[in-house]
Amino acid sequence: MKYRSSPLFLRSSHRALLAVLTSLVAGASARAEVLAPSDGAASDNFGQSIALSGTNAVVGANHFVKPNLAWTGQAYFFRELGSLSGASVENVILIPSIPSGGDLFGNDVGVSDNRVLVGSPYTRISLTKQGVGFYYRDLSTAIGTVTETLRLTAKNATEDDDLGYDAALSGDNALLTAPGGGFVGYYAGLDSLTSQDARYDAASGTYTESLRLTASDHVTGDNYGLAVALDGTNALVGAFHADTTVGEDTLSDTGRAYYYNLAAVPEGATTLAESVRLSTSEPAQYASLGRSLSLEGDNALVGAYGMPSGDLTYVGAAYYYKNLSANTTGTATENVKLAASDGAGWDYFGNSVSLSGGNALVGAFFGRVNNLDYTGKAYLFTNLDSASGTVNETLTIMAGTPAENDLFGYAVALDGPRFVITSERGTNPETGARSGIAYAGDIRALTTLDEDGGEMLSIDNLGVRSGVDWIIGKTHSGNGVTLSAGSQFVVNRPGRSVTVGAEEGADQNILRIDGILVAGTVNVGMDGKTSNNILIVGNGGAVFASTLNVGDAPGPGSNSLILDSGSFLVLTGDDTAAVASLVADGKILLRHDARLLAATGTLLACSYCPTTEAAQAFLDENHLADGPYPAFLLEGCTLVASRIMNLSWARLQNAEGNWFDSRWYGWFYYEADWGRWIWHARHGWQYVWEMPDGALCLWDSASGAWWYTNREWYPAMYDFSAGAWFYYGGGEAPNRRFWSYESDGWVDEGSR
Repeated sequence: MKYRSSPLFLRSSHRALLAVLTSLVAGASARAEVLAPSDGAASDNFGQSIALSGTNAVVGANHFVKPNLAWTGQAYFFRELGSLSGASVENVILIPSIPSGGDLFGNDVGVSDNRVLVGSPYTRISLTKQGVGFYYRDLSTAIGTVTETLRLTAKNATEDDDLGYDAALSGDNALLTAPGGGFVGYYAGLDSLTSQDARYDAASGTYTESLRLTASDHVTGDNYGLAVALDGTNALVGAFHADTTVGEDTLSDTGRAYYYNLAAVPEGATTLAESVRLSTSEPAQYASLGRSLSLEGDNALVGAYGMPSGDLTYVGAAYYYKNLSANTTGTATENVKLAASDGAGWDYFGNSVSLSGGNALVGAFFGRVNNLDYTGKAYLFTNLDSASGTVNETLTIMAGTPAENDLFGYAVALDGPRFVITSERGTNPETGARSGIAYAGDIRALTTLDEDGGEMLSIDNLGVRSGVDWIIGKTHSGNGVTLSAGSQFVVNRPGRSVTVGAEEGADQNILRIDGILVAGTVNVGMDGKTSNNILIVGNGGAVFASTLNVGDAPGPGSNSLILDSGSFLVLTGDDTAAVASLVADGKILLRHDARLLAATGTLLACSYCPTTEAAQAFLDENHLADGPYPAFLLEGCTLVASRIMNLSWARLQNAEGNWFDSRWYGWFYYEADWGRWIWHARHGWQYVWEMPDGALCLWDSASGAWWYTNREWYPAMYDFSAGAWFYYGGGEAPNRRFWSYESDGWVDEGSR
């Protein structure tokens, strides 16, 4: 069999569209990014704090070390997020004009357009740890290193006030917490100060608070003011160590939050008590409600990272409160509880929260991924304004390459569709140090991208586990998403799908997979409704799907799936005949060395053998069709990807030669040149594919099925081929015994 001269067999009608769409994706104008400090060093804590306003972000690194000054701290300003890809360093480094060791400058930050507020709680002016807030403005064109425009201090400051432990900025109005002093300072009109203002000292550039916020029930030890949020004239303050009395019992550290309506301040007032006190309908000891806060108008999101769940401690939760300015009772419990569907003990879900547009982002910086400690996760919740009761996440976000102790999700920020998630111990791509990094992106790329006029977005360096349909172009044309190399996207809820071009009018949309996509159903266009939608599996990319549909176009043009050189598509369902038909019809197009495989491991098609029959004939002719090994070559076309298997899921112990013992999956034998194949002591030959959450997709040659399981579920396994759950009950392949949840009875290997 001879090579064909062209590396891609495309109809002429495809070529022009593909060229345009590919160039759009390659030059996408709005992409995800990794934010990193140009001078980051180990343990700087870059990502201790984060704030986001439009396309501008500021990140605090409160342990940054200056020469001979430990933990002075530093902050970094990033402009025009979404305009670049890969690693981006700061546009501006923010420093105080009066640095000293141990200031913790950057402990918290706020941003509003081109203004920035940086808290420095241990800064000394005349008193130890009195604290200062540093205000910067006009950063739209600033470069290099800049010092503050204005210093915010407390009137009648005392030692250990810790002013600036937390900070918030809205327009040119600011809040600074002073948990040591038990108050919060409000600073109004920072851009319009005059020498006539008694609180402003132009000579020293300092300004004292316009108003102090206090709690009517404050007691020492509440930690009132450890967290704060501000949006317009709405303010929110947390006291996460506040106790609660339930009957005759006192529950320690249940926590509270306090809402303030700053539009209703009495004339001449210097202090203001709360309008509404926030608690939960389920007070629990050590829940720590108020450790994190976010506001959108008079709607509030409050984290409680210590909230237990059953017998598990520090699982965490977050609580959503609506229309607080209309509250006339002075107390409120949540309208909605936010919880992680996979919440585990010591996850610290709710350590960080952010609210925007009725959507919420919640960090769980101790959450485990791939069985690794303290990797961290973040959870997106949508449509909270219409929600009630307890809701679980829409999707989970994690690092594309999770690592132990990264603390992904330590701080989160959401503004409109844009998000930033920090990884306080992440490895800096600029310096190689674990200084901390941040991941920026757009939630439309993770859910539904459907912009009039089109938009090009990217998912970079992230792992996504989605419980909703992933749609690129619902009713509009010209939208595109790239899942970049190093990223994974798993649609893991039954009945959910991935669709490129969903409804009438959604034409010329594109999804490019350079990473890994796992889904039940993948649709490229819809029959009789859309045209010229394309799914490209790029070089090194992989798609696992149970069902694949490529819709017939209603007129000229065609919906297409293109497998680029070095890519592969694995079909986990039994629709090989339908897919072979798609290849024959030219709806599935293959470049050199692209691979299309059925769940059985049979090669359905490659760039040299575009039909099932031709491919199988070649295998038989060359005696390559027998045996479980993946290293069959079809004139240079690898049957299964020859990537080196990553054994991070296994937690290897007691290695003896090439035999390995997984803590939760048992003994298996592995050779590096086998790609992703292993010989399992009980289950025989298996092809292993790791999910971003640590789960495994396994092709089990003895049962002829794709399984899905993870360390929490095994030996419960989902059989994609049968569409049913089984529980492994003993024996060795091919004489194993299973409990079928579908028939509610035991079955042996032969009767499955």
